[in-house]
Amino acid sequence: GSIIMKVGDLVQHCFHERVGVIIKEVDHPSTRSNTNKVFDVVWLNGTTGYNIWDYDLEKVNESR
Repeated sequence: GSIIMKVGDLVQHCFHERVGVIIKEVDHPSTRSNTNKVFDVVWLNGTTGYNIWDYDLEKVNESR
């Protein structure tokens, strides 16, 4: 099963390896026809990524 992501989750981008926190689930037109979600993420460097698909993100393991 796929990992459920939600606002507040710590995530890492699959490609540029930035780490950030999901701040918003976007109501994207193309999400209505499939199960993927689109998020806005604020990166730890202070920038914000908009309209990022969940399959481009990995949830950071929260176990210490």
